[in-house]
Amino acid sequence: MTRRDSKRKFSSDAALFLESSMNIGGQELQLLQQMSELQQRGWRTRLICKPTSRIYALAKERGLDVAAARFRNALHLPSIFTVRQHLRELNAAAVIVHSGHDANIGAIASRLCGLQRPLIIRMRTYQPGVPSSLPYRYLFDHTLACSAHLRGRILKNPKILSSKVGVLYPGIDFAQIEANAQHAELPRQAAEWLKNRPGPVMLQGAMLREEKGHAVILQAMPVILKQHPQLRFLIAGEGHLQPVLQAMIEELGLQEHACVLGMINPMVGLLRRADLAILPSLSEPFGMFQIEALNLGIPTIASDTDGIPETMAHQEDGLLVAAGDVAAWSVSISWALTHLEQMRTWAAHGQQKNRARFSVAQNTNQLIALIRGAVK
Repeated sequence: MTRRDSKRKFSSDAALFLESSMNIGGQELQLLQQMSELQQRGWRTRLICKPTSRIYALAKERGLDVAAARFRNALHLPSIFTVRQHLRELNAAAVIVHSGHDANIGAIASRLCGLQRPLIIRMRTYQPGVPSSLPYRYLFDHTLACSAHLRGRILKNPKILSSKVGVLYPGIDFAQIEANAQHAELPRQAAEWLKNRPGPVMLQGAMLREEKGHAVILQAMPVILKQHPQLRFLIAGEGHLQPVLQAMIEELGLQEHACVLGMINPMVGLLRRADLAILPSLSEPFGMFQIEALNLGIPTIASDTDGIPETMAHQEDGLLVAAGDVAAWSVSISWALTHLEQMRTWAAHGQQKNRARFSVAQNTNQLIALIRGAVK
């Protein structure tokens, strides 16, 4: 922290959140959860986002304080001055930004507040390639990566100060997942497809993108079916890869064994029906699906890559398999389906371990500690 930063004083606990994305994903849901939790602890929070975005509507629906800015580009002057106005009005101790235009705008607007500027915290959920040191050194006071793996990728540039990059694991509302599970029903489209197709159900919930590894499992299916001929593979998610995956299913003759359901939210109804949950990602900074599955005691297999091993251990919580290795995935899935009791025992172990590490309370405690420790 610079000498100038150390002179900042604030009369109350307040944080301003910025999000320029139009869509809703894990990052956006995590933001809303952090706002709600801080608010319950007596903090004043406000979100600034695009007025036509999905997060704007969802924040309104949840009764959160939300304001609009266009975020047309990373130097959009009207948005910069809108953010500065709200920072001054809230007397915000921190502005929390992400990876879009909101990041630059938040940093610039904060510095326009002078000596009373807030702490600038950037949440980071991915890092393509080796990063430039400029934003990490000069735009943001602190960057919080979603995993130790991602922090390591950021620090591959030796010019980035390690003291300015930390890890903040996502907070997962396990109690809410369990409450939803008590009343969750199998989604209609899944129920209809499974109606006349008995057998064990394998589930993957993820965006339909290449790095999520759906194609690896489809390629492994013909081999797995020789040992488990009634296996059904449900794919839940949306994305540009949907027609490609559908074409693969038809090309491999898997129409009776694999189904692309589209987006299912919440996922708990599907998870309760699953005998096996899989996350075969080729790359994954952290991953949430495997944690949610383990929390419900669902046997789980995931790729042994990137941040996933931070969330589950091989043959302790489930199975970890080499990313992209079709043969290895065939063997592991077949073994798991034959040893479901052992898989359930491991899942119960992962359930207890993860509740402490990835709770909402833990996530919020760390965020507050950072803000209060840096802003005096």
